[in-house]
Amino acid sequence: MPNLKVIHVITRLVVGGAQENTILSCKGLRDRGYDVTLVTGPEAGPEGSLLDSARASGIPVIVLESMRRNPRPILDLVTLHKLKNLFKLEGPAIVHTHSSKAGILGRMAAKKAGVPVIVHTNHGLPFHDRQNWFVHRFWRFLERRVAPATSRFVCVGETMKRRSIEAGLAPPERHEVVYSGMEIPPVAHYAASRADLRPRLGIRDDEPVVGWVGRFVAQKGARDLPGVMDVVLSRNPKARFQIVGDGPLRPEIESAVMKLAGSDRVRFTGRVAPEMVSSYMSVMDVAVLTSYWEGLPRVAAQAAMAGLPVVAYDVEGASEVVRSGETGYLVPVGDRRALADRVLEVLSRPDRGRSMGEMGRAWVADRFDGRRMVDALDRIYKGLL
Repeated sequence: MPNLKVIHVITRLVVGGAQENTILSCKGLRDRGYDVTLVTGPEAGPEGSLLDSARASGIPVIVLESMRRNPRPILDLVTLHKLKNLFKLEGPAIVHTHSSKAGILGRMAAKKAGVPVIVHTNHGLPFHDRQNWFVHRFWRFLERRVAPATSRFVCVGETMKRRSIEAGLAPPERHEVVYSGMEIPPVAHYAASRADLRPRLGIRDDEPVVGWVGRFVAQKGARDLPGVMDVVLSRNPKARFQIVGDGPLRPEIESAVMKLAGSDRVRFTGRVAPEMVSSYMSVMDVAVLTSYWEGLPRVAAQAAMAGLPVVAYDVEGASEVVRSGETGYLVPVGDRRALADRVLEVLSRPDRGRSMGEMGRAWVADRFDGRRMVDALDRIYKGLL
């Protein structure tokens, strides 16, 4: 079905899992003969922007200045009108939306414009148990309003599918699990990067490295990092931490870390290009994930691909990436001491840690291959037309 027009819509192209997933989907579908356009808003953030990356890939990108992440009623109405006019003008066979704001407005506009097929990817539901009741009910109401217009819900994991069905958005037959795909570097890439980067970072061969990759925001549990570090650094004199990422809480976290004994063994890289994340993961020996909620923890999958055992909070979706006791460990959400204890356990048995990492790589390599994700989207699209 060559030259079938598809428009993907996402609220903003900051550095993040949903955004990387969307760009990879657009590139893969274009390579399979689809006529793909990507629509997004202008907002960036301390995480960095993927807008230039999307444009460099050759995908046509349309930036709607009115599309913003936070609720802004007047601009939201303007965006709805612009999207509807765009869809009428372009006449896509499929509109595929991502993220909360674009998911609501994009599906409304596509329905009004008479788009035949409307697909939405649930990277993470906009309502969850840690919100106040008004915000929770507001987002749940909006999702239920646009759900009938949705031809298919693409869920990044089984847990996300279950939550969407339980929320009454649509019956099971209108949901499909497609794991969030990514480009998988060869094993040789990690070995070469480790040999090159560890000496440049001043890391000795006998110094185990604990890694954390993410955005410095409350959702990612950034405030739990100093407590975990304090336990690990005090009990393992050779351990070091490599912290990769940026965000609004970074100054607060760095200030807290400076007060720890052994703070000289913690390195903050700041924001790095997405293509460099795998290289920084190569210097690590174990990855920690402190998220308090996720759709599916994409960073855990990236770490497993790097051959790292993963120690994480047992948020929804984590068990689809980490097989506790086999490829890493899952601990109760918010239990910093348990997280630190499991990290120390992995560091005390390096052979066991490497074995866990190898098992983790085998577990995620097929599930999260970007080519498999695009194959699934291609099949879903054709089945809906």
